[in-house]
Amino acid sequence: VEALAWESQHFPDVVLGICGWSMIFIPPNIGILSFVVPYFMRPNGRYVDILQGYGGIAYRRGFFNNLTLLTQSQPKECRTVDDTWIAGVLAFTEHRHQAVISKRLDPTDAQWKILENNSKERTMQLTYINHAGNQNNYKCIRAMEKQFGRPWPRAYEKY
Repeated sequence: VEALAWESQHFPDVVLGICGWSMIFIPPNIGILSFVVPYFMRPNGRYVDILQGYGGIAYRRGFFNNLTLLTQSQPKECRTVDDTWIAGVLAFTEHRHQAVISKRLDPTDAQWKILENNSKERTMQLTYINHAGNQNNYKCIRAMEKQFGRPWPRAYEKY
């Protein structure tokens, strides 16, 4: 929290997080290839497409001007990928950049998460549900593009 608060003071217009990923679209409309931005690739921080909440994210109240949109307009394709939905709302409607901070703060998994990941029973694991050929992040992104009427604003592009 201390690192996020410090960064937030110095970059007040940027949504900041500990973990995040960017994507490469695989044409034509096949899906996305996501890649987590490792520490060595962000010595001064780095813009990303989507921040991951489990690592910690610093939002300001003013980043969300339309709470009704955020809470009531979520496409069904985004229900299991809330990080993607929140990132999309911030990018499409609030025109906010998202970045992972430079400080290395690798989150550790709770014991229950480690046990779940090592389990052979995967049908109830959200990560498995979203990635096991389901392409839920991709489906959510396409649903948001349809809802907002334009392509996903990429992290490396200016708004």
